[in-house]
Amino acid sequence: MGDRTLMLLNTNGLASQLKRHRIMRLAKDCKADFLFLTETHKGRKRSDKLVNKSEWKWIYESRGNTKSRGVAILIHQRVPFELIQVRRDKEGRMLFIKGKINYKMITFAVVYAPNANTKQFIINVKRKLDNFAEGAVILAGDFNIELTARKGEKKKMHLNKLNMMDLHADVTNRGTFYSARYNKFSCIDYILMNKTGNIYLKKAETKSIWISDHAPLIAVLGIDSNRGQRIWRYNPVVSANEKDRLKLQKELCEFFKINDTGEMKQTTIWDANKAFMRGNCISIETYIKKRWGIEREEKIKEIDLIQESLRITRNKEWNNLLKVKKKQLKLFDEQQWHNMKMIVKQRIMGWGNKSMKQMVNYLKKRKEKSCIPALKDKNGVVKYSNIELEEIMKAFYENLYKKEQVTMQTIEIKEKLIEEDRQILNAKITKDEIIRVIKGLKPVKAPGPDGFSGEYYKTYMNELVPHLEKLFNNIFQTFDMPQSWKISEIITIPKPDRDLKDPGSYRPISLLNQDYKIFMKILANRIENILPKIIGEDQYGFVKGRKIYEPIRNIVNVLHHATTTKRKLGILKLDVYKAFDKVNHNYLFQLCKDLNMGDNFCQIIKEIYKDNMAYIRVNGNRT
Repeated sequence: MGDRTLMLLNTNGLASQLKRHRIMRLAKDCKADFLFLTETHKGRKRSDKLVNKSEWKWIYESRGNTKSRGVAILIHQRVPFELIQVRRDKEGRMLFIKGKINYKMITFAVVYAPNANTKQFIINVKRKLDNFAEGAVILAGDFNIELTARKGEKKKMHLNKLNMMDLHADVTNRGTFYSARYNKFSCIDYILMNKTGNIYLKKAETKSIWISDHAPLIAVLGIDSNRGQRIWRYNPVVSANEKDRLKLQKELCEFFKINDTGEMKQTTIWDANKAFMRGNCISIETYIKKRWGIEREEKIKEIDLIQESLRITRNKEWNNLLKVKKKQLKLFDEQQWHNMKMIVKQRIMGWGNKSMKQMVNYLKKRKEKSCIPALKDKNGVVKYSNIELEEIMKAFYENLYKKEQVTMQTIEIKEKLIEEDRQILNAKITKDEIIRVIKGLKPVKAPGPDGFSGEYYKTYMNELVPHLEKLFNNIFQTFDMPQSWKISEIITIPKPDRDLKDPGSYRPISLLNQDYKIFMKILANRIENILPKIIGEDQYGFVKGRKIYEPIRNIVNVLHHATTTKRKLGILKLDVYKAFDKVNHNYLFQLCKDLNMGDNFCQIIKEIYKDNMAYIRVNGNRT
């Protein structure tokens, strides 16, 4: 789609031919593709055109009963715009248009807010826009109130309530309206955008106030033409039907029967099996969706025929039948939403009869929150395009995880593992251990890069456990791990009350493959009972049988003692930056060895952290 330029102006009336000429000239000089106008002062009773310029091919207006209001959106002929829907109000204060540009959905909205009850008006407009909009959303206009991202400013409206970003937030000369009466500049005109990730700001400018009493706002947007990478995830629907489930079980057993003959490495066979089963799952899922589509179309056709019969005969029996068919269609659609309901089931429980609608809104907001609209590079320059954002994140995490050279010193270990504990750590992995871990997997947890969730391992546990046992014990003997275990995916979660343009303001969450997590959980279960024997009593975190409230209680007791005895007391709190990420692996390996954890166990830990790599997901794409 390339770059597109937007221009917003409160015209304060378009009666003057000279003013119309000056606005069109400015739009031409700025190479505007979209023109948002407020206070056009055109009443509904007037039939004259807003502008007589043929290059503005699409002109949409909302005119009120009087000429004191009026808003409009103009789209240049060079934009390949395909209209889908228009919505206007009767007062000339609000206009929504929805359409496609190069097959991409986009929604434009322009508003002219009243002086009274302004906040409530804007909230109502945003709620209506959320129900109307599809794709990227641009909301522009005269808001008649200042918007702010800072907390505690009650006279202003907080941007968080709109869940949109101000495109001119970083522009220094933000005054968009001059009041001669009060001799004061204020910022009440805005171009806002939702955080979708496929549109980014390239340039924002506030022009001088000279055409009317408001300043023209210019925004140049870059629109990514590439779509986000489609990341496969195991869909439980492929196993919902017994026939489909039995088919996958058969394919799984046949694969190992043909390939697990001792001629290939266990790691190669296992990774090949995942690729094979992924293809089978995709095939069944595609067939199911196609089958659902045909069934749904048939149900809709039945409803159309019944409605036509009802229209002709007005027979109540047709109406009763129509209600039954509509209910069947609703139940059919709800079945297809099964996966999403599982993911947000905790939220849905309180949504009652409006669960479907509220779930859509929740998923839309969650996607917007996970989007990164802009980031600062190492020189402090703000970047907006997805390619640049990916490079910034990649450089940040490469620097964060780079290996540091440390001087290896002798570690003095007081408590070492006894022979019995060492044998437990290095013992052969059993089927019972694997089954216990698989049963404890949470089905709604996000899967790793291979796409297989915990539910997949639970559904096909009987078929997979014998081969997992063989694989895990082979790793214990040869230290040869599947290549898929060396790859993880990092997703970022924004930290509250932080500068979201700083890459360090996002909490990284690593998504790991479930088979890797099963293996590691078995090792963790083994060491869990041993940790209390080798970790000092003052360490409470992640040690079985020790609770975090105990050290807090100790601090409270010390404070009380110092107060009652009138003694001085100092408390030092340390928070190590990226503590887990900064643990030196060489130190970790040496520690395992000095604790007498056993040669096999120590070598396993070393191989697990060797030559690992990670993708970083930025706005739907992997770096």
